[in-house]
Amino acid sequence: MYLYYVSPVAIVVFIVLIFTCVKISYSKKKAFNMKYDMCDFYPTEVGTNSGVLPNMATLLLITESQLNRQEIIGSGAFGTVYKGIWQPNIDAIDKSSTFLKRNLSKLSQDTSIKLNVAVKILTDISDPTNNRELLEEAKVMASVDHPCCLRILAVCLTAHPKLITQFMPLGSLLEFVQRNRALINNITLLVWAKQIACGMEYLESKGIIHCDLAARNVLIQSPRQVKITDFGLAKMLDYSQQQYQFKGGRMPIKWLAIECIRNRLFSSKSDVWSFGVTLWEMFTFGEKPFVEIKAYDILEFLEKGQRLNQPKICSIDAYMILVQCWLIDPDARPSFTELRKTFEMMETNPKSLFINTEREFT
Repeated sequence: MYLYYVSPVAIVVFIVLIFTCVKISYSKKKAFNMKYDMCDFYPTEVGTNSGVLPNMATLLLITESQLNRQEIIGSGAFGTVYKGIWQPNIDAIDKSSTFLKRNLSKLSQDTSIKLNVAVKILTDISDPTNNRELLEEAKVMASVDHPCCLRILAVCLTAHPKLITQFMPLGSLLEFVQRNRALINNITLLVWAKQIACGMEYLESKGIIHCDLAARNVLIQSPRQVKITDFGLAKMLDYSQQQYQFKGGRMPIKWLAIECIRNRLFSSKSDVWSFGVTLWEMFTFGEKPFVEIKAYDILEFLEKGQRLNQPKICSIDAYMILVQCWLIDPDARPSFTELRKTFEMMETNPKSLFINTEREFT
């Protein structure tokens, strides 16, 4: 029988080791539990990053006292457009706003500056949907920044909401070609066609479907500059969307593609169809499309393969551009990039495409 002697020092060391191990184990367990408690408090990201940046467009809200409404310059189903004077109250506005830095500071440092503007007023406020649609239009226009697209300046949220935009003194493209046929030459038509295609190319790149492109919705700033306007039906697509299904309301049937009339499906390619009709209006100097056909007969007419006739001033090459825009298969239609490039090439030899007066603008 053997007896082992254990010194008191060894016993103390052993006890300290056991205590240390227990403490370390407890600390790890506590840290583990805290980790999951913090995960509950700070949720992890769900889903995949789309890579789409937030829309940082600026929308300026102003008071009615800054506006001086003048004569009516247009009207529609949902509102009336007036010419107006906007006198910005710069002292009452955040001077650090991106809008002021980019726009007002370019014009003048004078606080009494007055700007010619167009004021679109919502007349029917009984339907709450109209208010939402006006704000949606403001959102789209605030997101647009291109020389061939009309820019919104501000919004006034009174009982009858108002959109304030740039004032275009020469009116709509439709009215201009109807009244000034003798002043319009081949080069002018090509410049306008290219600019509209360029503006629509930009909208497509921003994921915006116009849904209501027509000569009445293109404004003339000068004889050599047009701007696309009226984004009342326009929609901004999500990054994963290629088309939009229109839920209800009135539609400009005679400007719409077959898939829009049949299934209410809108896309950049349905805008291409409307672009073709817009060019037809321009090349016929403001004639009405399908004037002898009733709206409810349009779909059957188009499905039979019939289209708008060749404008008298158009060569077969010019007319074929329109025909390509009206193909039944949306994917077979040209893109706005292709259309813009086509009109750029046409500018080198405009006389071969149109039979038109050679009189220049004065």
